[in-house]
Amino acid sequence: KAGEELSAFRRDILRASEIHLRILDGEPGPALVSFSKSEGVDLLALGSRGRGAALQALLGSVARRVLAEAACDVLVASIRP
Repeated sequence: KAGEELSAFRRDILRASEIHLRILDGEPGPALVSFSKSEGVDLLALGSRGRGAALQALLGSVARRVLAEAACDVLVASIRP
């Protein structure tokens, strides 16, 4: 199902752009950082749920790690409820 939705998104919204979508295995932060370094990525785009300072300190923040360690530009979009 997720693959079908990604294909539909790519087909319907991003026709004029050269954008490659990948599904990665593993912990999100390290997987994204590793991918950015090994694949010569120009931009990583990800969302942030903004769980709050206390919970972020306890669990860590994927967006914060990717921003600090990725080998490319990073776009973080806020996901609002």
